[in-house]
Amino acid sequence: MSETESASLLNRLNVFVNFRKEVQTLSNRYISGNVVLLSDTTVIIDSTTVLRNILIFAKAIIIKSGFHGNCQLFATDSIRVDSNCRFNYPSALGVLRFQSPVAKSPIRIAIGNNTEFNGLIFSYEKTETPVKPLIVLGKNTKITGQVYSQGILELYDKTEINGSAFTSRFLYKSSFTLYENYLINSTINSKALSPYYLTSGLTPVAGKKKKILQWLEAN
Repeated sequence: MSETESASLLNRLNVFVNFRKEVQTLSNRYISGNVVLLSDTTVIIDSTTVLRNILIFAKAIIIKSGFHGNCQLFATDSIRVDSNCRFNYPSALGVLRFQSPVAKSPIRIAIGNNTEFNGLIFSYEKTETPVKPLIVLGKNTKITGQVYSQGILELYDKTEINGSAFTSRFLYKSSFTLYENYLINSTINSKALSPYYLTSGLTPVAGKKKKILQWLEAN
């Protein structure tokens, strides 16, 4: 599908767009509504693109510095969020792997410095690999919601989680050393999460009671 054709489709609601094996950069676009983007490789989201309530499924997803919007992003290898981004509620970042990777590449979600995220961040692999899934939260990053790492959760200075964090191991990295299972210069405060926050059924710790999170308009 050409860039012109995909841009035309993205202006409509109730749309599935498959980029297949072509690396796609979303720039200078406003995409809103019931839109699902699919890719067999990498999707790059530029800061000039505004996303509202859309879903993206790809092998890898890169969000450039300065992005602002809300979306649900799912990858099979990795998700990288650069610095100074803001994700409004309800957003989600998830790396899921149901088959063993050919190259044994580790699952990784990396959140850059000075980023604010509202929603769910999680990793999952059906078959364990020697290198555990890793979620990295950069300096001065604020998460309001849930973080679920099947492997390692790595924190830096002044990381703040208003909600809950679930992991097998904590790592704290400074300029000089690495600490395991210590919380240093970081905050996890479950009481700071709004009582109206709805947990996701994508995690093992989801609540049994289900409610409609948001209605999306359709043609």
